[in-house]
Amino acid sequence: QEQQRSSDNGEPSGTAGKPMLEVLKKTGITNVAVVVTRYFGGIKLGAGGLIRAYSHSVTETLRLAPKELHTTRTR
Repeated sequence: QEQQRSSDNGEPSGTAGKPMLEVLKKTGITNVAVVVTRYFGGIKLGAGGLIRAYSHSVTETLRLAPKELHTTRTR
């Protein structure tokens, strides 16, 4: 059964969880959880900047992460 969930966890609505989930959907990668931690450095990024930052974090992580193909086999 397919399940999807995202959370902005304190960020402005729609600027963190949804963009990260959309990156995962586009790649077709399943059975994965992604957590991004952002440390505020005093510069406000705005909604567009937050969306780009979170999307880029997930994109780069998936690009660099090792991947395994899992298939169901029957005897």
